Amino acid sequence: MQGSKVKKRYNRAKTPYQRILEYPEISEESKEKLREQYDKLNPAETQREIIKLQEKLLEKVLLKEEVRKSARNSCKREEKVCYDYV
Repeated sequence: MQGSKVKKRYNRAKTPYQRILEYPEISEESKEKLREQYDKLNPAETQREIIKLQEKLLEKVLLKEEVRKSARNSCKREEKVCYDYV
């Protein structure tokens, strides 16, 4: 007796956007709003905006670290008790 062969069949891969448009319980009005929003998406512009925001965040982190170092050095020179709240 030979083992049986099972051939698996998978549905074509779909994005969540595609699945929700096929879902019958979502109103046509909601689907139309979603289509309009989807059409306005620009992945390249979104990526550029993310990069800009990451650069701003990094600048703020570096500036804050610079302020902390300066405050620590100032405290050491003046022999003060300093609290690390900056």
